Amino acid sequence: MNKWSIYQGAVGIVLIISALIFNYMEIDLHYQIGDSMGMVTSPLLVMTGFLFISGLMCLFFLFQIKKSRTFLQHPAWKKMLPIIFAWFTISFIAFILAFQNDSLTEFLDSRVSFYALLYYFTFLWQLLLITFVHKFSGPTTSAEKQIEYSYLMNLALMLLLILLF
Repeated sequence: MNKWSIYQGAVGIVLIISALIFNYMEIDLHYQIGDSMGMVTSPLLVMTGFLFISGLMCLFFLFQIKKSRTFLQHPAWKKMLPIIFAWFTISFIAFILAFQNDSLTEFLDSRVSFYALLYYFTFLWQLLLITFVHKFSGPTTSAEKQIEYSYLMNLALMLLLILLF
């Protein structure tokens, strides 16, 4: 086990600790603004948390590049955008359809399952952005730069959402 694997494990531990901190802060994302039943959560706070989690996912991918120089180098990565997009879309549709069932609603009442799904979809979203940047980047762009560009793209999308809403 090399140092990059240890760093990836540290990122996993920070993700777990951040879920515990979010749980301790009792941030309820399902309440509407002005709801008297719970704390009003600022969209800025939610987006900042998402960017923090997304940044940790980017660190995980950067450490994978350091660990394996062949990451993002295989020619199949140029064709991964529709595959990852389909995976993300199918997962999202399955989540919506499963949410129609009351058992998933009860499942999500557990904070652990909520954070597991949040991390799953954040991982898929970041992977989708990485494959998008990889597909449209030049052959001279390093894998590290592609991951950095994907995070900057994520940041730009969040800033756009903040300005629009």
